[in-house]
Amino acid sequence: MPSAMSVVWDVIRYPKKSKTMANLLLEFDEILGLQIDKLVEREEEIPEEILELANTRKKARDNKEWKLSDELRDKIKEKGYIIKDLKDSFQIERFER
Repeated sequence: MPSAMSVVWDVIRYPKKSKTMANLLLEFDEILGLQIDKLVEREEEIPEEILELANTRKKARDNKEWKLSDELRDKIKEKGYIIKDLKDSFQIERFER
């Protein structure tokens, strides 16, 4: 078990990330039962409608239209997403209810 975990950590720390390495980790996981697949965040495609709302919200924030910005944030949340403001952009995540 320690040798197997050592290999897992080597793969995780390997500087070049690839689909091959990810698949290797999942194969190891089948044997080790670590449930790595449940820990890995799956990148989800954000719907165009949500991206449009988020971009409109960013413009509102840039223009200091705070009320509109708040309304758009709430609309995005109603549709199941959370928007996080970053220095010059934003990040959108699926909201688990």
